Amino acid sequence: NEMFYLWVCNHIEIKLGKGDRFGEYFYLKIDLIKKTGSLFVLKYWMLTLITAPLFFLLIINSLPAFRGFVLFDFEFYPLILIFSILLSIPTLLIIWLAFIALSYTQLSQLYIKLITVAFTLAGINITLLLISGSIAPELMAAYSITAVLVGLFLIYVERRKKKE
Repeated sequence: NEMFYLWVCNHIEIKLGKGDRFGEYFYLKIDLIKKTGSLFVLKYWMLTLITAPLFFLLIINSLPAFRGFVLFDFEFYPLILIFSILLSIPTLLIIWLAFIALSYTQLSQLYIKLITVAFTLAGINITLLLISGSIAPELMAAYSITAVLVGLFLIYVERRKKKE
Protein backbone atom coordinates (compact mmCIF):
# COMPACT_ATOMS: atom_id res chain seq x y z
CA ASN A 1 0.00 0.00 0.00
CA GLU A 2 2.04 2.96 -1.31
CA MET A 3 1.36 6.47 -0.03
CA PHE A 4 2.66 9.89 -0.87
CA TYR A 5 2.19 12.62 1.74
CA LEU A 6 2.38 16.34 1.23
CA TRP A 7 2.15 18.66 4.22
CA VAL A 8 1.26 22.31 3.92
CA CYS A 9 1.38 24.50 7.06
CA ASN A 10 1.34 21.28 9.15
CA HIS A 11 -2.44 21.12 8.80
CA ILE A 12 -3.27 20.00 5.27
CA GLU A 13 -2.55 16.37 4.52
CA ILE A 14 -2.85 15.12 0.95
CA LYS A 15 -2.52 11.38 0.37
CA LEU A 16 -2.10 9.95 -3.11
CA GLY A 17 -1.89 6.22 -3.61
CA LYS A 18 -3.78 2.98 -3.88
CA GLY A 19 -6.53 2.09 -1.47
CA ASP A 20 -7.20 -1.37 -0.14
CA ARG A 21 -10.60 -2.06 -1.68
CA PHE A 22 -11.46 1.08 -3.56
CA GLY A 23 -8.63 1.25 -6.09
CA GLU A 24 -6.80 4.49 -6.52
CA TYR A 25 -8.03 7.40 -4.50
CA PHE A 26 -7.30 10.97 -3.72
CA TYR A 27 -7.78 11.82 -0.09
CA LEU A 28 -7.69 15.31 1.24
CA LYS A 29 -7.83 15.79 4.97
CA ILE A 30 -8.13 19.32 6.22
CA ASP A 31 -7.83 20.02 9.92
CA LEU A 32 -7.87 23.79 9.71
CA ILE A 33 -11.12 24.99 11.19
CA LYS A 34 -10.25 24.40 14.84
CA LYS A 35 -6.62 25.46 14.64
CA THR A 36 -6.84 28.68 12.64
CA GLY A 37 -10.44 29.78 12.96
CA SER A 38 -10.83 29.53 9.19
CA LEU A 39 -14.53 28.88 9.55
CA PHE A 40 -14.75 32.61 8.76
CA VAL A 41 -13.42 31.89 5.24
CA LEU A 42 -16.04 29.20 4.59
CA LYS A 43 -18.89 31.36 5.90
CA TYR A 44 -17.61 34.32 3.93
CA TRP A 45 -17.28 32.32 0.70
CA MET A 46 -20.70 30.68 1.01
CA LEU A 47 -22.59 33.85 1.96
CA THR A 48 -20.93 35.81 -0.83
CA LEU A 49 -21.75 33.12 -3.37
CA ILE A 50 -25.37 32.93 -2.27
CA THR A 51 -26.04 36.67 -2.13
CA ALA A 52 -23.89 38.03 -4.99
CA PRO A 53 -25.91 36.44 -7.82
CA LEU A 54 -29.11 37.80 -6.28
CA PHE A 55 -27.56 41.26 -6.01
CA PHE A 56 -26.34 40.95 -9.62
CA LEU A 57 -29.82 40.01 -10.84
CA LEU A 58 -31.34 42.92 -8.94
CA ILE A 59 -28.81 45.35 -10.47
CA ILE A 60 -29.14 43.99 -14.00
CA ASN A 61 -32.95 43.94 -13.89
CA SER A 62 -33.03 47.55 -12.72
CA LEU A 63 -30.97 48.77 -15.70
CA PRO A 64 -33.15 49.76 -18.67
CA ALA A 65 -30.63 48.45 -21.20
CA PHE A 66 -31.02 44.87 -19.94
CA ARG A 67 -34.78 44.68 -19.41
CA GLY A 68 -36.44 41.93 -21.38
CA PHE A 69 -33.36 39.67 -21.65
CA VAL A 70 -34.30 36.12 -20.72
CA LEU A 71 -30.86 35.37 -19.26
CA PHE A 72 -31.43 37.79 -16.41
CA ASP A 73 -34.62 36.25 -15.05
CA PHE A 74 -34.47 34.87 -11.53
CA GLU A 75 -35.02 31.30 -12.69
CA PHE A 76 -31.40 31.38 -13.90
CA TYR A 77 -30.17 31.88 -10.33
CA PRO A 78 -29.18 28.19 -9.91
CA LEU A 79 -27.17 28.28 -13.14
CA ILE A 80 -25.42 31.50 -12.13
CA LEU A 81 -24.77 30.01 -8.69
CA ILE A 82 -23.15 26.88 -10.18
CA PHE A 83 -20.85 28.93 -12.40
CA SER A 84 -20.04 31.22 -9.47
CA ILE A 85 -18.99 28.25 -7.36
CA LEU A 86 -16.82 26.78 -10.10
CA LEU A 87 -15.14 30.07 -10.96
CA SER A 88 -14.53 31.00 -7.32
CA ILE A 89 -12.64 27.85 -6.31
CA PRO A 90 -9.16 29.29 -7.14
CA THR A 91 -9.94 32.44 -5.16
CA LEU A 92 -11.25 30.34 -2.27
CA LEU A 93 -8.02 28.34 -2.13
CA ILE A 94 -5.90 31.49 -2.24
CA ILE A 95 -7.85 33.29 0.49
CA TRP A 96 -7.93 30.16 2.63
CA LEU A 97 -4.17 29.66 2.41
CA ALA A 98 -3.59 33.38 2.97
CA PHE A 99 -5.88 33.28 6.02
CA ILE A 100 -3.97 30.31 7.42
CA ALA A 101 -0.58 31.93 6.77
CA LEU A 102 -1.72 35.23 8.29
CA SER A 103 -3.10 33.48 11.36
CA TYR A 104 0.47 32.54 12.28
CA THR A 105 1.54 36.19 12.31
CA GLN A 106 1.12 38.77 15.04
CA LEU A 107 -1.74 40.49 13.18
CA SER A 108 -5.07 40.80 14.95
CA GLN A 109 -8.02 38.79 13.67
CA LEU A 110 -9.65 41.99 12.44
CA TYR A 111 -6.72 42.80 10.14
CA ILE A 112 -6.48 39.20 8.95
CA LYS A 113 -10.16 39.23 7.99
CA LEU A 114 -9.85 42.60 6.26
CA ILE A 115 -6.86 41.32 4.27
CA THR A 116 -8.95 38.26 3.36
CA VAL A 117 -11.66 40.58 2.01
CA ALA A 118 -9.01 42.48 0.00
CA PHE A 119 -7.67 39.22 -1.49
CA THR A 120 -11.24 38.24 -2.36
CA LEU A 121 -11.78 41.52 -4.21
CA ALA A 122 -8.57 40.95 -6.16
CA GLY A 123 -9.64 37.38 -6.99
CA ILE A 124 -13.09 38.50 -8.16
CA ASN A 125 -11.68 41.22 -10.38
CA ILE A 126 -8.91 39.05 -11.86
CA THR A 127 -11.35 36.22 -12.60
CA LEU A 128 -13.88 38.50 -14.27
CA LEU A 129 -11.20 40.37 -16.23
CA LEU A 130 -9.93 37.04 -17.58
CA ILE A 131 -13.44 35.97 -18.55
CA SER A 132 -14.46 39.46 -19.75
CA GLY A 133 -17.72 39.70 -21.69
CA SER A 134 -20.43 42.28 -22.05
CA ILE A 135 -21.73 42.01 -18.48
CA ALA A 136 -18.33 41.77 -16.75
CA PRO A 137 -18.49 45.31 -15.30
CA GLU A 138 -21.90 44.64 -13.75
CA LEU A 139 -20.68 41.29 -12.39
CA MET A 140 -17.56 42.92 -10.94
CA ALA A 141 -19.62 45.61 -9.27
CA ALA A 142 -22.20 43.20 -7.84
CA TYR A 143 -19.71 40.62 -6.59
CA SER A 144 -17.27 43.22 -5.22
CA ILE A 145 -19.94 45.15 -3.34
CA THR A 146 -21.42 41.92 -1.99
CA ALA A 147 -18.00 40.62 -0.93
CA VAL A 148 -17.27 43.80 1.02
CA LEU A 149 -20.71 43.91 2.65
CA VAL A 150 -20.66 40.21 3.60
CA GLY A 151 -17.12 40.51 4.96
CA LEU A 152 -17.99 43.54 7.08
CA PHE A 153 -21.20 41.87 8.26
CA LEU A 154 -19.39 38.70 9.38
CA ILE A 155 -16.65 40.72 11.10
CA TYR A 156 -19.30 42.75 12.92
CA VAL A 157 -21.25 39.65 14.00
CA GLU A 158 -18.13 37.87 15.28
CA ARG A 159 -16.91 40.94 17.17
CA ARG A 160 -20.35 41.39 18.71
CA LYS A 161 -20.43 37.74 19.85
CA LYS A 162 -17.05 38.18 21.54
CA LYS A 163 -18.34 41.17 23.49
CA GLU A 164 -21.32 39.20 24.84
